[in-house]
Amino acid sequence: MKIGSLFDEILSGNNLAAIKNPGLRKNIFNSFYYFGGNFIQFLIAIIVQPIYSRYLELNDFALIGYFAAIQAILFPLFSMNLPFYYLSKYWSRNDGETPQKNLSFILNFLNISNGLIAVISFIFVSVYFKVFNVSFPLFPFLLIVLIQLLLEKFKTYYLIECRVQKKGLQFFLINLLQIVINTGFSLFFVVTLKSGAAGRMSGILIGVAVTSFIALAIFIKQGRYHFSFKVDKAKVKLALKYCIPLIIGSYAYYPIGNTDLLFLERLGNTAEYGYYSIGLTIAGFAGAFFIALYQSFEPDLYKFISEKKYKQYILFLSFYFSVLIVLTSLFILCSASIVSFLTSGRYTYASTYANVFIVGMLLMQIGGVFEQLFTAYGVTKLAMWRNILVGGGCILMYYFMIKNYQFHGSNITRVITAIFYILTGAVMFFIYVKNKRARNIHTGL
Repeated sequence: MKIGSLFDEILSGNNLAAIKNPGLRKNIFNSFYYFGGNFIQFLIAIIVQPIYSRYLELNDFALIGYFAAIQAILFPLFSMNLPFYYLSKYWSRNDGETPQKNLSFILNFLNISNGLIAVISFIFVSVYFKVFNVSFPLFPFLLIVLIQLLLEKFKTYYLIECRVQKKGLQFFLINLLQIVINTGFSLFFVVTLKSGAAGRMSGILIGVAVTSFIALAIFIKQGRYHFSFKVDKAKVKLALKYCIPLIIGSYAYYPIGNTDLLFLERLGNTAEYGYYSIGLTIAGFAGAFFIALYQSFEPDLYKFISEKKYKQYILFLSFYFSVLIVLTSLFILCSASIVSFLTSGRYTYASTYANVFIVGMLLMQIGGVFEQLFTAYGVTKLAMWRNILVGGGCILMYYFMIKNYQFHGSNITRVITAIFYILTGAVMFFIYVKNKRARNIHTGL
């Protein structure tokens, strides 16, 4: 079956058979493990947040938020979006490639590149603080951020392995361990030692460090990772060719989820901003389950593309979309009660925003499938240009809608942006398929 047959398969087959498919059942079951960590973290946050609020000052929360933003900016440079590359090559056996060889290559390459990026980042951020007279202290916060970024790759790839091998329980346990360590040390540093923001951030760092070293030990014990300072330059060039467009795309994607929050602050309506933020946060809980569910399906989607099993790909994708639509509908029906419960009945009005946010999140998940297709086929430049186009477009849309319709205009722009995200992905993928068909006909393949 050729790539063009992908669209022809959408309506074919008996989709009711999905319920009986053991692979699908296992994915659904594992998704609860993937979501379990987020759910437990949410429950713990409800308990400990009041404690943090008693022992942390407003300046501490500002520091934590500010350096979280710095970490978000640096993250794509440290990860280099290589998890996509790893997944796309996982089932490839060209030139003796194996997951073990690719894992060792990627981690060894990141060990070297992350060291260089950490030094450059330290210099750049230090100069930025000095030139712009940033009021926040630089130390020890920047060091905490850089160390965390250096270490967390080991846990990241361990979680990928858990997802690929359908080891949902191991995925859940390593996340649970990090949550427990993070919470325990954070409370100790903040409450007992009264170390403020540095203590809170240090607690998070210790959780990342412990679980990352455990993941590294597991890799070494299983013979899946072999440490070396030598890396294959040809493979580095190939990996960078694949990942650089994704890195650029990551930065281009940044405005999609953040522009509204920056523009709305300028309106000066703190109360409405609070309702908007609560609606976004609560919808985000459902969105976290969407992501957890996708994480269960993602390895299979890459595998089916690699093995050209397009019918199975469409079957899994159709079932995934169906589940998302059902969950979104249930959330909207129950949103008032959900928001009332989570806010002790004080901010039920936020459900008005949450209902629109969840629709936007649903559509973004649907649109995200095209990015998976772009990365699976190795045409990462399409993902980059798509994010640049949508990121630039959403800035203009947010500016216009917020200026004219304020908070509700911004809210609906999340949906408009998601629709634009789907349409651009569909058009680009259609053009790619059409061009690939033409090349195959021309070469006689």
